Amino acid sequence: MKNYLIFIAGLGIMASAGASRADALLLDKNAGTCQVFEALNGPDHVPEECRKAHQAQPLTRGISVKKEAPAPTTRFDRAMLPDISFDYGSDELSPAARQELDKVAAVMSAPQSVDQRYRVEGNTDRKGSAAFNRQLSLARAESVKQYLMEKGVSGQQLSVVGNGFNNLLDPAHPYDGINRRVEFLNQSVKTK
Repeated sequence: MKNYLIFIAGLGIMASAGASRADALLLDKNAGTCQVFEALNGPDHVPEECRKAHQAQPLTRGISVKKEAPAPTTRFDRAMLPDISFDYGSDELSPAARQELDKVAAVMSAPQSVDQRYRVEGNTDRKGSAAFNRQLSLARAESVKQYLMEKGVSGQQLSVVGNGFNNLLDPAHPYDGINRRVEFLNQSVKTK
């Protein structure tokens, strides 16, 4: 909970600084498969039952990393799930991360997603050298990719990149664990 409070406190700073995180969506811990579908693929590439659920209740769960609240039709550039985070200096997936990645794998291996291409972006906090953090962030992205492939996602759908500490989620607290994460970018969906 502490990390989320710090994260929320840092949002105003990031929004006013014009940070690149402006198009990210952090889904809440209770996000279901339909919310993950919509966050990763947009509302046009979801199963019919999710389309019906979206019409009844548009995606509003999660924290938009924007100054203003997102409109229901907002298309986000990136998606993050809260429990896909890492211990300091580690690329090992926790049981909570594996549980969240099971949702991601279900979405990415679904028929609506087989033509989608996703980039897994690994990130670190600010501790350590730039070279160490680039290598660690790439290892984190590779760890996530490997897990998703074990769960049935095609390796051809996935690419990885390590951002090191160049994409801090909370620049006001650069050493905080909330910066040690992965993000998913759907490279097949054009944003407006």
